[in-house]
Amino acid sequence: MLRQQLPRDTPDQVLEALKAEVKEFGTNNNLILALGNKALESKHWDKIFGLIGQPTPALNAFNLKTLLDFKIDLEFEKVDEISAFASGEATINGQLKEISGFWEG
Repeated sequence: MLRQQLPRDTPDQVLEALKAEVKEFGTNNNLILALGNKALESKHWDKIFGLIGQPTPALNAFNLKTLLDFKIDLEFEKVDEISAFASGEATINGQLKEISGFWEG
């Protein structure tokens, strides 16, 4: 109702700030999904941290904010590729275990 009383040419700063935050979250959503891949192993994390020129810390010694502070979002395509590769490896390893179990009886 208040918005209707404001002149049409006046930008709504709160709305614009909210739009920017939603857009940023949407951009990072795919990055979060790629980084949250349960198939990522230490060798994959080594590659991811290599993208940002940092040594790989212990797996419980970093969080998303740490990675974003190092601008991991600029390397999204490569992170996504590493994550997809990890998923493929996990699928193949699962299939190999299944086949091995079948043959071992």
